[in-house]
Amino acid sequence: MLVVAGPGAGKTKVITDRVKYVLTNISGNFRVLALTFTNKAANEMKDRLYEIPDLEKRAFVGTIHSFCSSILKNRGEPVGLGDDLHILNTIEDRKKVLIESLNLDPELKNTLKSTLSDQNQEKLLSKWLEAISQFKRDLILPEMVKEETDRRIYEIYDSTMRASNLFDFDDLLLKTYTLFVSNPSIPEFYRRLYKYICIDEAQDLNRAQYEIIRLMCESNHNNVLMVGDPNQSIFGFVGANKKYMDLFEKDFDARKIHLDENFRSAKAITTAARKIIPDVDINENLPVNGVVSLIVGNDEKEEAELVLKKLKEFVNNADSTEDKLTWNSCALIGRNRYVLYPIESELISNGIPYYKQESIKQLSESDLMKEFELGLEILSNPQDLLHLKALLSRWNSSVDPRDLVDSGIQGQEVIKRLKNLSVTKNDVVLEALSKVSTGPNKFSLNESLVFLKNSTAGIRDTEERELLIKDITEWNTLWNYYLRNQNLIERSPAKFLNFTSERSIKKEDNNGLALLTVHSAKGLEFELVVVMGMVEGVFPDYRAHGKDLDEEKRNAFVSITRSKRFLFLSYPKTRLMPWGEIFKVKPSRFLFDIGLLP
Repeated sequence: MLVVAGPGAGKTKVITDRVKYVLTNISGNFRVLALTFTNKAANEMKDRLYEIPDLEKRAFVGTIHSFCSSILKNRGEPVGLGDDLHILNTIEDRKKVLIESLNLDPELKNTLKSTLSDQNQEKLLSKWLEAISQFKRDLILPEMVKEETDRRIYEIYDSTMRASNLFDFDDLLLKTYTLFVSNPSIPEFYRRLYKYICIDEAQDLNRAQYEIIRLMCESNHNNVLMVGDPNQSIFGFVGANKKYMDLFEKDFDARKIHLDENFRSAKAITTAARKIIPDVDINENLPVNGVVSLIVGNDEKEEAELVLKKLKEFVNNADSTEDKLTWNSCALIGRNRYVLYPIESELISNGIPYYKQESIKQLSESDLMKEFELGLEILSNPQDLLHLKALLSRWNSSVDPRDLVDSGIQGQEVIKRLKNLSVTKNDVVLEALSKVSTGPNKFSLNESLVFLKNSTAGIRDTEERELLIKDITEWNTLWNYYLRNQNLIERSPAKFLNFTSERSIKKEDNNGLALLTVHSAKGLEFELVVVMGMVEGVFPDYRAHGKDLDEEKRNAFVSITRSKRFLFLSYPKTRLMPWGEIFKVKPSRFLFDIGLLP
């Protein structure tokens, strides 16, 4: 079945309701496979399915990349892969690998240098990386590339990645496809396991993704549902093409259903969003007017109290059944996570269920913890010259990372060699890394995090100390969450890092009121949203000027449009600074733009 659904027509609801129906009403020994394209969308699907008993045992709900990752970890041996899968998460990491690769080929290195300016070199590197990604997304191996320069760049990049036991996200697709084609018994195993397959955001499929799904569905596997909107296919730069919806209809002789009505944001909310970014195009075919209103407290504590009072009105004491909401359908959004600390205290004292969702990328803001993260990458994969070089670079060391790594070397031995180097380095980081337990079934960060916390007492810079303490607190939260979700015998630095790259931080049950930062809120939607801390210096951020201020407008737009019916924006008249002073603050300029203040 192919469901073509317009904006706000309920694409995710179609998927989740189908999963609920299948798991509730159809008997048998089978699992359901529900795939989408971002972690946030996958988390939203899981949120909507929280009522299903033993969901994780009965269904795989996640991204196509995470599904391919699980396949390669469990059954990737025929293509040279296994449990120790080390994935590069950023374009900058991939760029560093490419530069390392080019240094091994004088002609290619000269081609890069001949572009003269740093800016042009960056453009050329990005162009080459995109070409490599496109080859992989189109299921093209290096030996299949006809153009000589492209083939050599692709080959040398791939060789460098394999030498360091590294993979990028495009590898996950290409390797899974190769595995399926060369070992037909493996897709047959998954075919028998997953009787029902559901694909969300089908307009975002690229060739590799579509072919993997097609191989999963050979031998008359017809229980497949795709949902998408061809008019929202905006990811052509990563190979996405709406043509795969048409191919699916043809290849599977799929029944097509159209859903055209918009059921998302109310008119008052889209009007407010348009006042932030006037030239934005928003669908006006909306069913309700909605509410946009302001909440003002004398200080941050009163702001939190008033916000909670407003939430209770809708959850417990709404005038009509139509207005009555659940905690699960409400969200609080802050420009940064610290804005939400006062309201979190109120939620705890009132026994209100809530969860937090933040990206691992948001955890480390201090230099020391960023270096500790790089060290964990090395402990995870001692052959990882990329992150080792990045760590040495932060210490202004000219030591060649290849001089520190031998075949078969253990991660802690690399840390010992770093300790013995006569380079400018952070001894606290190396000491903390040496306290990481990495033996079989003994991986632990407990001693390291305690040591790092104790070391903050010796830091004279007040801002750095405060930032570091907050970083360590967040890492403790992440570590404890990991402990609750991993078996002792399965813990390792590699599993921990993969865990943090694929998941968001939440409480054990992603149930209740959502506490989100602006960036973690992207892609989500709620009946009621409160955007808190709307003061100058916080939202917009005090560092935002010029183009950065334009980005703050987009952040405000994203925050506002997470709401479907009820939107409240709040701010305190005064704020208590960490050193005890009370500051009078100015309301955010965005409140004036929207028209909530004269």
